[in-house]
Amino acid sequence: MCASMICPPVEKTGGQLKLSQIADALDVPVVILAFQDGAGSPRHAMFGIELGTDRDGLAAASFAQCAKGATVVPNIAVHPELCLWSDALIQRGLRFMVGVPLFNDTGARTGSISVIATHKHVAAQGIQVHLLKELGAAFLAQAA
Repeated sequence: MCASMICPPVEKTGGQLKLSQIADALDVPVVILAFQDGAGSPRHAMFGIELGTDRDGLAAASFAQCAKGATVVPNIAVHPELCLWSDALIQRGLRFMVGVPLFNDTGARTGSISVIATHKHVAAQGIQVHLLKELGAAFLAQAA
């Protein structure tokens, strides 16, 4: 598994929370954080996604998945928006996704955080949504 950071690199923000720590806390191999910067430009940060993957597309798809609220995808392979990346993910045993939108203090949606996992209980029983939101918000706050 490869660990990578794209916009913003935590090491340059001086923040202490890293996506690898979020992955460890939630016991998942993949974390995708999609957000808009201060100028409204789309950005993303990922952990556990190989370099050959279309990261922009995967981040946009995960952001779109969370448009209406918390989302559970029990099978990435048959999901219309995520199936483009399913072959690479399924080869690693990754089939299940949970995502939540992130909001700022005024209630405006500023991003989303999603996790992709091998174990079915992430999708079947649900991950602790409040913890996912708190970790995503903390990461965004330190990146601001």
